[in-house]
Amino acid sequence: MVPWRLLGRSLDDQSPASSTWLRDRIVDASQDVASHVERQKLTTLAATAINEDMCLRSQELIEQCGDLADLIRSVTHEIHLLEAPPGYDVSHSEPCWPHRTLVSVPDRHDEVGALRFAEGVIHEAMHLALTLLENDRLLVRSQADMMTSPWREEPRPIGGVLHGLFVFSCLFAAFRRMAGAIDTAATHHVSSRLRDIAGEVGSINLTALSSGLTPFGCTLARQWSEACR
Repeated sequence: MVPWRLLGRSLDDQSPASSTWLRDRIVDASQDVASHVERQKLTTLAATAINEDMCLRSQELIEQCGDLADLIRSVTHEIHLLEAPPGYDVSHSEPCWPHRTLVSVPDRHDEVGALRFAEGVIHEAMHLALTLLENDRLLVRSQADMMTSPWREEPRPIGGVLHGLFVFSCLFAAFRRMAGAIDTAATHHVSSRLRDIAGEVGSINLTALSSGLTPFGCTLARQWSEACR
C-alpha cells in the first residue's frame, strides 16, 4: 500500500477534477498571510509568477500517482507562491491553515522545474493530510519528546520526525511512479531524489521514534519506513 493511503481514513476528493485543478488553486496571499510568513523570512509572490506550461506539467506528473492527486485536491484548497534563491526550493504550511500551502516557484521551467514544483505541492499537502489524521487518531504519546532528525541539524520533536517520515515516504513513492513519465534529461534528478530520500529515511532511528509513538503510530512509522526500501 502506498504511504498516502492512510490507514482507516478516506480523504479522496469525490468531485470532478478540473483540467487545470492545480493552477486553479494558486491564488494571491492575503496581506495577513503575507505578513505572517514574512516574519519567518518568506516572501510571497503574485499568483501570476508561475509559468503556466510548467504548472500544467507538474499537474500531469502528480496525476501519474493516481489517487495521490485526489488526496492533494481534497486537502489543498489554496496555494500561495513563494520566492526562493536560484537552485533552491522552499515550501511551508501550518496546522492553523488546514487547507493552505505555500510553495516556491522554481528558477527553471523545464521538466526538472515541473518536478520540483510538484514535489513542493506534494510535500505540503501530505503535511496537511497527516495533520487531519492526527485530529482523529493519537499517533504521538508526547509532543515534548525529542530525537535526532535527518532533516534538521538539531533535535526535533518526535511528532515532527514522524511528519517528515510520512512526507518523504510519499515523495519516494511518487517519484517512483513519475519515473516512467519523464524525459531523459529529468531522469538524473529523479534518481538523485530517490537516493537522497532513501538515505534520509534509512538514517531514522526507528526504535527511538517508536518509543514516543502510540501503537497505531508505530504501525504507520514502520510501514512508511519500509516503503522507502
